[in-house]
Amino acid sequence: MFEHIKELFEFFRSNDKFLPILIKSRPKTKDIIETWEISLPYHYLPYVKADFFLDVAITSYPYLCSSVIKFLYAHGISSLGFSKDFRHIKYVNRYDYLLLTGPLQKKAIFLAAEKYHVPSLPKLVEIGFLKGDKLLREQLSFSKEDFIKQKGYFNKKTVLFAPTWGQFSAVHAWMHHIIKIGSSMDINLLIKLHPLMLRKETKWHTVGGNCIKMLWEVSKKFKNISVITEENIYNYLLFADILITDASSVGLEFILLGKPTIFLPCPRYFEIYGKDRPIFWCREGMEVSSVADLRRRLELYLTGGQKNNGMKLNDIVYNPGKGLMKMVEFLNSFS
Repeated sequence: MFEHIKELFEFFRSNDKFLPILIKSRPKTKDIIETWEISLPYHYLPYVKADFFLDVAITSYPYLCSSVIKFLYAHGISSLGFSKDFRHIKYVNRYDYLLLTGPLQKKAIFLAAEKYHVPSLPKLVEIGFLKGDKLLREQLSFSKEDFIKQKGYFNKKTVLFAPTWGQFSAVHAWMHHIIKIGSSMDINLLIKLHPLMLRKETKWHTVGGNCIKMLWEVSKKFKNISVITEENIYNYLLFADILITDASSVGLEFILLGKPTIFLPCPRYFEIYGKDRPIFWCREGMEVSSVADLRRRLELYLTGGQKNNGMKLNDIVYNPGKGLMKMVEFLNSFS
């Protein structure tokens, strides 16, 4: 989640008007914060004399800084932004302001509040999608030729398969079909699984399978198939020509780049979390129904056919390319 606000904090660090303090929640954050001038364990929070507290997920920390103005940046675009689970809407009033990424997310928040009988919400502020802004900006200068040389890929069209994790992932139902189709086509097929599936921490994350072993065997067998183990997916979203996913937020991020996205069926995800969310609304005309349909759709896109369902940037995010500016402008309004 830190990637969603990294640029905001970098701005704070470079501006004499702000002094950012990163609150550490667990030891695993060490690699993220090792270059920070000031970082503190969360139990120091009551003693920090701050003007603002900014969260990117609902936590209990607002109770530790009751006299401070509290913001929740709903950083994602596929669901509520701070959670897949609509029940968590009941806790947003721990914050004074809810900072939004886009109109579809706002619609989902109102539906969640109605469903779980939340009579009032914090003040809503239309900010934008900071991560998406970075992608749009870097798209302008990204060099596919340099990336091919760096990674050793073939100079061909590239399909990226990047599904979500857990019991609702399409990995086990669709992986072998995607590998079979990809190995028979004149393309680069890149497979990027969610880090939680590669870490093998629980059966809930991996559905009990050993994805790493299977993927390495596949990449050795087929020269045009590569496995991505890097956690940061930015450059691969910029490099790929087509994305295949299920209920992952990268589907919407890829649509923001104006490139074709193919959604795989993931009924279990919507059985658990429901359909009143952006990742369902954006699927219209982009979800395949069978293996044959997937192959047909890939062939259509590879030959320059229809790209997406016509969704525009402003349909998905507020202030495209200007989210950081809007965030800073909003925070400056309190001074």
